Formats: sequence, C-alpha cells, structure tokens
Amino acid sequence: MIGADSQERVYIYARNISNSVDRRIFLMNSSEEVYSYTSAPVSIYSFDGFNSETGSFYMETYYDYYSWGYSHPGRALNMGIVADNQIYCVSTSNSLLERSIITRDFSCIEYLCQDVYFEHQNGAELLGNHYLV
Repeated sequence: MIGADSQERVYIYARNISNSVDRRIFLMNSSEEVYSYTSAPVSIYSFDGFNSETGSFYMETYYDYYSWGYSHPGRALNMGIVADNQIYCVSTSNSLLERSIITRDFSCIEYLCQDVYFEHQNGAELLGNHYLV
C-alpha cells in the first residue's frame, strides 16, 4: 500500500512474507530515502487521507471483534501521526451501545464494515485537509 502527503512524503506499508506479524509503515522522501518507520499493529488496506497541518494520516485496517459469540472480521479506520519526520501509529478508541443492551468498546476510530458481507471501495476520505468523511 502506498500513499503520499502534500509535503511530498511517501508512506509505504509492507509486511514480511516469511513473518506475518512483521508489518511496517515506512516514511520516505520523494528520492526514496527512508526518514523513519513504525510497526503496524494490523494489516493495512489503504491510506485514506493526510492532514498536512497536524501530521495526522488515516488508514483502513483489519479489525475483528466478538459479539454474541461470533467473530466479526472487518475493516476499521485508524490513524497515525508524523512529527519531525518520525512516523507513529496512534491508539484510538470508541464505543457503541449494541441493541440497547451491551456496550462494545473498539480500539479504532470507527468500525467500517464486516468483510464477510460487504465489499466497499472507500471507507473514509479526508476532504479539504480537514474533514474526515
């Protein structure tokens, strides 16, 4: 997965084929020099936006949660930040009240969809460098 921000920095997600838990996000300049990298806690499907003012970037990632005894593998919106050309993943959370009975806590900005039932193109997009939709 590849993305780029308005400061001509390139974001590359890569995983080690021989070690499935070795996932990284590399931050590079346009001359392919690596500024920094960070471990990606889960698989990344796409980069959904880059805020050049705050250094925040948004990505669509794998996410799974259990509800009523069943796994719900899907996709979630998560974020990272770049400060002084150092890249970091950010811990995020939200919760929802399911069927007015149980509160579900998620370690993501938003659970986007369940992969088993839906296939979508864009889970989120950053508009005008400010609005995440």
